Amino acid sequence: RVTPIPDGLSMITAHDLNDRTTPRIASFLPRFRAAPAPDPDRGDWFAWEGLLSTFKTWEGGDARDSMSFTTDFGFETVSSSLIALPGPGDRKRQRQWLFCGQRPQPGSYAAIA
Repeated sequence: RVTPIPDGLSMITAHDLNDRTTPRIASFLPRFRAAPAPDPDRGDWFAWEGLLSTFKTWEGGDARDSMSFTTDFGFETVSSSLIALPGPGDRKRQRQWLFCGQRPQPGSYAAIA
C-alpha cells in the first residue's frame, strides 16, 4: 500500500508510519524531534546515531520501547538506516542513505550509493 510521508520527521518500525500506539514510536519520536537535527551536508548524524543505539535486553513481555533490542525469544535489532531526502525542487542537496548492518552503535553507519 502507498502511504504519503508527511514533511518533517517520521518513524517507521514494524508497524505503521508514526504509529504512537507502539511503544518504540511513542517513546522515541518526541526524543528525535527534541534532539539536535542532523546536518547531512557535514555528515553530522551524531545525536540520532546515539538515539538509535539505545539498547535493552528483554526477558519476557513484549513491550519493546527501546530503539535497539534483543529478546529471549530470538527477535532482535539487526540493522538500522538513516535517510535524508532533499525537499521538492532542492537541486543542491543529494539524498543520503546511511546503513548499519548490525545492532547500531555510534559511528557504525556507512553511506550507501
